[in-house]
Amino acid sequence: MSVLTDEQMTAYHRDGYAIVRRRFDREEIGLLRQAAVTDRELDNQSFGRADGEGGTVRLSLWNHPGESIYGMFARSRRIVETAEQILEGEVNARQE
Repeated sequence: MSVLTDEQMTAYHRDGYAIVRRRFDREEIGLLRQAAVTDRELDNQSFGRADGEGGTVRLSLWNHPGESIYGMFARSRRIVETAEQILEGEVNARQE
C-alpha cells in the first residue's frame, strides 16, 4: 500500500519535496509543538538564518534521532514508511 499518492510522488520528483497533510493528528502535533516551545536544549542548539524578508528563522539540526519526542516522531512508522516509499528501499532508523 502506498503512503504517498501518485500526485505527491510526482510533486516530490518534480520539486524535491511533497507536502503531506494530516500525517499526525492534532493531539500529536500539540505534543510536538509544546515540546518545541518549552525545550531549552532545542533553543540552545539552534542558530539564526535570514529569511530574505528582514526577519530571522531559527534552525536546529542534528543527525541522530535520540530518545526525545523529536526522535519518536522521526522514527514513527508513518515517517519511516513515507521515506521508504520515496527512497524505494528500506530506511535504517537505528541510532549509532
